[in-house]
Amino acid sequence: MNRPSTITFFGNFGTQNLGNECTLRAIVQNTRKHLPTAAVNCVCTGPQETAETHGIPAFLISYRFAKASRSPSGSDNAVKRLIRRLVIRIPLEIGEWVRALRTLRGTDMLVMTGTGMLGDFGISPLGLHYEILKWSIVARLRGCKLLFVSVGAGPIRHPLSRWIVKAALSLADYRSYRDQFSYEYLEFIGFDASRDRVYPDLAFSLLSSETPVTARGKRDGDRRVIGLGLMEYYGQHRTPQDGERIYRRYIERVADFAAWLIEQGHSVRLLVGDLAYDRRVKGDLLRLLEESGSHFDPARIIDEPLRSCEDLCDQLAKTDMVVATRFHNVLLALMLGKPVIALSYHEKLRSLMAGVGAAEYSVDAEELDVTALIQRFRRLSENAEAFTASIKQRTDEYLMHALVRSHGDRRQYLGTFFLRNRPQLELIGRLADLRANGHPVRVAVLGCSIGAEVYSIVWSIRSTHPDLRVVTTAVDISEEVIAIAREGVYSPGVSDIVEEPICERVTDDELRAMFDREGPLLRVKPWMREAIDWRLADARDSEIVDVLGRHDIVVANDFLCHMDPAEAERCLRNIARLVEPGGYLVVSGIDLDVRSKVATTLSWKPVSDAIEEIHDGDRSLRRSWPWRYWGLEPFDKTRRDSGVRYASTFQVGETP
Repeated sequence: MNRPSTITFFGNFGTQNLGNECTLRAIVQNTRKHLPTAAVNCVCTGPQETAETHGIPAFLISYRFAKASRSPSGSDNAVKRLIRRLVIRIPLEIGEWVRALRTLRGTDMLVMTGTGMLGDFGISPLGLHYEILKWSIVARLRGCKLLFVSVGAGPIRHPLSRWIVKAALSLADYRSYRDQFSYEYLEFIGFDASRDRVYPDLAFSLLSSETPVTARGKRDGDRRVIGLGLMEYYGQHRTPQDGERIYRRYIERVADFAAWLIEQGHSVRLLVGDLAYDRRVKGDLLRLLEESGSHFDPARIIDEPLRSCEDLCDQLAKTDMVVATRFHNVLLALMLGKPVIALSYHEKLRSLMAGVGAAEYSVDAEELDVTALIQRFRRLSENAEAFTASIKQRTDEYLMHALVRSHGDRRQYLGTFFLRNRPQLELIGRLADLRANGHPVRVAVLGCSIGAEVYSIVWSIRSTHPDLRVVTTAVDISEEVIAIAREGVYSPGVSDIVEEPICERVTDDELRAMFDREGPLLRVKPWMREAIDWRLADARDSEIVDVLGRHDIVVANDFLCHMDPAEAERCLRNIARLVEPGGYLVVSGIDLDVRSKVATTLSWKPVSDAIEEIHDGDRSLRRSWPWRYWGLEPFDKTRRDSGVRYASTFQVGETP
């Protein structure tokens, strides 16, 4: 009989960081649900607390993380420190490697579990990053599967930390990241993440029917209970003096905001996220409120004991709105459907808020502007009910689409329509007119399928700009569809090839203008077919520029979404080489993260004309959200990057 699998979770757990504890609770809960026979344990920084809290065996990462371990005073000289390192620390570390090998005896899988373990906020190269690499090597020596599951990565400023993180990741059998920022950051520092996945933070799965949630009682008029999530924030990579100055500015401004809330008649519930780290922040806030001279009823400040992630969820549930700094205060509040403002000190918070369509309510914690924060709060307060409804929907969609994108069976799909996106076609016509300048306009249409999009572009340009000379190159990888497109004969009903009613978006007048009737079939007018060069080619081919030449306008719609994101990125970069400097690239039907990344990296200039109308112009993409991997998310005007993220047309390079 086969023995049950043994799974070891690794991370900074048992140190009273409630966000990390939520992460561990989520993965343990899901493991027990889906692998009920598996034996689980944990390698962590606080094994005693972890064992008591989560009911699993736990082992210490290293003696250096033991509570009783203290570094000797730094007052003695360098020679003594060197001797101590050689005589004491190196033998101790050898012993730690041996202990790690013993700990993982019989383990089938070592899971690096969520959290921001691959960033360097509060993490040094020879601290947790070194331990991640050490235990990863030991796992490989033991023959364990090594997984990095929904981890957060970056920024990582120290070169040694970067090397250690990349080395550890390279040993893994499986890797996933909790947001697109982590994925892109690792690629930015030179790690090949092309085969990796992006999944939401593990804590998204935490709230369930088993999680005790206490509903808010009836409000007293317009008075609300505001959850104020505090953090001892000292900035990143600062000297102690600079860190203290940043903290003083942060807490003074948060205190000013809290005083304003109380003056408005609201109650303030104080929240933290790290019981070991955030020790002074509540006291400092209360002292500043007293020193401010403002008169308020102390009962308006709610400061209840907070000992666990269950307590945190329960206290968040008792609020009407939340303004918070720590990541999991914000995440859990969103999951509870609370209107939230994030005091963002890290890209992970900005990425989270943007992902659920609430980028407007992310403000900079380090440069906190109280007046601007009050304005955001008022706006959120006025729209609280709509925000809650929207966030619930967007959060569910965010999770669903992330899963669909990760698990979807991506394959090329020939579906197409005539006049598929009218606002986009109108823009292409205007851009063609701009590029003419007395010369024929060269247009390339890649992934042309059976020709519906090509003929739509030609008809749209020529019908609005009849004197414009247009030379069109139509390209596809399939010889079969190229033959159909060149012939230009279609059924007015559902096409047998693409299995779509390809003429459903064309009016009767447009049908007569574009086609000649041949019995039950439609043939494209000769004037539309005469200037099209049909070519068999692969958009991924590195020699495609030599084959096709450069063009004023390149259209690459609705086929890149069917590629794996890494392959789609390489293909998009290759396609962009076809565009004449100063020309235009039109690309829709692609993962927005991929398009935004490439456009930003290569400094493309987004064309803002009719950007929202074009985004919503193809109803087949919009109504597929979030259930299909090619589904197109709603246009979110509040995103800081909305101009790039939602643009489907870009000017590439500068006009000579």
